[in-house]
Amino acid sequence: LAGDLLDHLLDPANLEGNPRLSDEVRRLMAVQPAASVRAAILAMRDRPSRVNVVERLDGPFQVLAGSADGLTPPDEGRALAARAPQGEFHEIQGAGHLAPLERPGDVAAHLEAFLSRVFGRGPKA
Repeated sequence: LAGDLLDHLLDPANLEGNPRLSDEVRRLMAVQPAASVRAAILAMRDRPSRVNVVERLDGPFQVLAGSADGLTPPDEGRALAARAPQGEFHEIQGAGHLAPLERPGDVAAHLEAFLSRVFGRGPKA
């Protein structure tokens, strides 16, 4: 499962060009207990849609999606953001489903900009 799924999780360029990342993701997947993986798959399969919650949100909503996400393609994220009254969408270039691992700087920049707009600038670290 780990080998088959990995192709859908990482951008192909990261899968080939970043062996440390792909090896670490493969390792993390391989050490998961079979019962846990099965339970997670069933939970994801059986979870109800929460689109109605997104449509009723009374505040800012941001969706980030990797440009090469093989599990939740950018068009799905774009469509979800469009359903929120204050939704916005950003596509993370050069990332798949694991954008925070593949492009941590880009993800952090989008989150920081979003949170700064919503809550204002916080104290400098």
